[in-house]
Amino acid sequence: MTLEGLAAFAQISDERREGLVRTLAVLALVLAVLFGGLVLVAVSLYRLMRQSTQRARAVQEGAARTRTIVETSLDAILVFDATGTILSVNGTARDLFRLGETQQMGLPLARLFDAAGDDASREGPLGFLSRGTGPRLAGAALRGHGPRPRGPPLPGGDVRRSRR
Repeated sequence: MTLEGLAAFAQISDERREGLVRTLAVLALVLAVLFGGLVLVAVSLYRLMRQSTQRARAVQEGAARTRTIVETSLDAILVFDATGTILSVNGTARDLFRLGETQQMGLPLARLFDAAGDDASREGPLGFLSRGTGPRLAGAALRGHGPRPRGPPLPGGDVRRSRR
């Protein structure tokens, strides 16, 4: 090997080395951009998690306030679906209808009013019970008369339809 051959070989080697350094520099830049993007995504996800946690906490606090208001209400509140199946009642309704804690779940609403035979209520605002349909005005207060399971008929009480 001559000196010229070694010089040519060194030049080719230097060119390859420079090309490799450029390729590594481009790869480093691409990786830096990807890492920066991942950091931004992580920060965004963290902020979304914090917001959703705060919103969930606010919803739970609101639900607790609503539950407290409903449970301490002096009015009997019955929540039922479109078929007239009782989903939930408050403490006043449990006391008024003498329902146990688990007895009210799944009980047909019509059963609370059947024994009275009050045709005026059944044809009026509570007519949906005999037709098997929901009340026409969803969320509106319905007044009706009904019996206690063991006792005299109740005076008119509010019945509200659930939006479930």
